[in-house]
Amino acid sequence: MLETWVKMFFEAAEDLVRRALGRLKIGMVITPTMSGTGIISTNLAFELARRNHEVHLLSIRKPFILRREENLHFHRVPEAPLYTIRSTPFTVTIAGKIVDIFKRERFDLVNVHYALPYSISAHLAKEICKAQGMTFPLITSVHGTDIHTFGRRKIYREAIAYALDQSDGITAVSKFLAKLVVKDFGISKSKVKVIYNFTYPDRFRPRSLPQLRRRFAKDGEKLILHVSNFRPVKRVDLALRAFALVAKRTKAKLLLLGHGPDFEKAKLLARKLGIARRVYFLGKQKRVERFYSIADLFLFTSKIESFGIPLIEAMASSVPVVAPRVGGIPEVVKHGRTGFLTSSDPGEIAEHCISILEDPELAKRMGELGREIVLKRFSVDVIIPRYIAYYKQILSKCGVAIGM
Repeated sequence: MLETWVKMFFEAAEDLVRRALGRLKIGMVITPTMSGTGIISTNLAFELARRNHEVHLLSIRKPFILRREENLHFHRVPEAPLYTIRSTPFTVTIAGKIVDIFKRERFDLVNVHYALPYSISAHLAKEICKAQGMTFPLITSVHGTDIHTFGRRKIYREAIAYALDQSDGITAVSKFLAKLVVKDFGISKSKVKVIYNFTYPDRFRPRSLPQLRRRFAKDGEKLILHVSNFRPVKRVDLALRAFALVAKRTKAKLLLLGHGPDFEKAKLLARKLGIARRVYFLGKQKRVERFYSIADLFLFTSKIESFGIPLIEAMASSVPVVAPRVGGIPEVVKHGRTGFLTSSDPGEIAEHCISILEDPELAKRMGELGREIVLKRFSVDVIIPRYIAYYKQILSKCGVAIGM
């Protein structure tokens, strides 16, 4: 008994010192996929740990891009299939894992990335803890499809609305997404904080790679780059149709990076449009930054996008962009300054592409300004402190004192 009390005393003292020094202990629930949500949340966990905060990362499997860091601890949520439904009720197992780790680690707060099902799981975990005399502040970070796609399905809508309402704070990756949270779910505007996505300007930067470029383009040929997960919402078919028009008027090649459901369909369409010899399907690439470096133009064609991480990767690489005027994209791309915003008309997209490809000075100005904007607004060193400040703001609101 004495040993238990001594242990509790030293743990409490350690927490007081840690909080006085402004160091946070964060429980974070993420999706392990190579989606924008998965990449941003995994990198956020790493960057927080690198800045001397303790992060306990919970997910159904270890993220592919997760890097080692002393203050970063991974906890796998196990599969536990119920024979009655022949699948794992992850909403429940995630909640159970949060409770289990919280009892041992006593996070200062829990930040879940993606409303469905993680926010619901975390709320359930919080209620279980409350019943046992414990609690924690809960922050839900929404990223896009959890709100503008799944959030509009009747079967999910009420549960998401309830989980958002019960969260102590909400972050959104764009003003566009924040407005949807307020409008579609009746959440108070004051409860939603816009914190943009981030990238690494030291990794995504202009560089000369002549050998790599010569693999795809002869002298005088231009290179257009498209990066996506080849899901229907990315509209790779639109990128191909626009490129087919570009190819009729200028010497250019199209590089397609990524893989997904529409990959084979895209190959068939390229053949049908007669551009197969001018399109390279490169699949997933570990060092994607090298391909941004050899591109003359980045082409983005999503039907809806709350932010668009590839856009800031391209801009950081000083590559001008052509992207649709939808969702949160106008908050990232400045029309006529860092690229062009377009409709979904292939002809209009092609015209804007040609304007950039045939005017090297315009392309140079757009690329340089794009990188400048990333450094000021979307750099990892700009965004991570905003998350930390918001965490401390929510903790203060919940009556938890944290040093600066």
